[in-house]
Amino acid sequence: LARPLLVAATVGEEGPGDLRGVKHLFRPGGPCEAVHGFVSVDGAGLRRIVTRAVGSRRYRVCVRGRGGHSWADFGTPNPIHALGRALAELAVAPLPSAPRATLTVARIGGGTAVNAIPMEAWAEVDTRSEDPAHLDALEALVRGACARGVAAERAAAQGARGELALEIEVMGDRPAGATDSDHPLVRAAERATRAVGVEPERVASSTDANVPMALGLPAVTVGGGGEAGGAHTTGEWYRNAGGPEGVVRLLLLVAAVAGRDPWPDANAEAAAPRVAAGEDERR
Repeated sequence: LARPLLVAATVGEEGPGDLRGVKHLFRPGGPCEAVHGFVSVDGAGLRRIVTRAVGSRRYRVCVRGRGGHSWADFGTPNPIHALGRALAELAVAPLPSAPRATLTVARIGGGTAVNAIPMEAWAEVDTRSEDPAHLDALEALVRGACARGVAAERAAAQGARGELALEIEVMGDRPAGATDSDHPLVRAAERATRAVGVEPERVASSTDANVPMALGLPAVTVGGGGEAGGAHTTGEWYRNAGGPEGVVRLLLLVAAVAGRDPWPDANAEAAAPRVAAGEDERR
């Protein structure tokens, strides 16, 4: 190999982990601060090459009130009603389509008993886009809808029966980014894919490669081979059909990048660059 190779098994890629492991690798002064290229392995399949990072921001919305008895204290502002008003607005809000943006209310909870006005209601909201400006717009949408939902419930309350408090916590922030489709790293990934008999497809996704892409470092994500489906459901499955070819493709790609210098960098020697191969496991 023409340069050092760092193989890293990351943690905390999914959900509340918020890319914790790869963010640690690329921290200032970390082992990947000046890598020559980054190759992440995520998911199954042989065709897809992730060249565009879908960014995301995730929020935990909490509405609190004084609560009370469902009969004796009826009219007290209800945190679940307030949150429901907000989520109903988010469910029908128009979203950008070019590039695509999504908003998902993923978890919700609150209340203690069927005969009690709850003291608290909460929801977790996932927003995604390749465009950081869209993420900013989605944040404004979430915050605005929640504020309006709380205000509407306050206005509907019968008399002065306590206040509602709104808290919105950013629980995840995955940066967007991209590697140019003509970059030698992308071309090397395409050649490695064709070498195992598959025509490559460039796609957008959210993986460990988000972090180096956002930092302007060349990065791609490839599948590990095999077949899979039902991602993020209890019916998720994997079949090891074509699994060995995934290993072959990865080795061909890493050897091409680490074995010679397809994109010279004047600072490469001073920075002692490495190629980092990250492995993720869906959780």
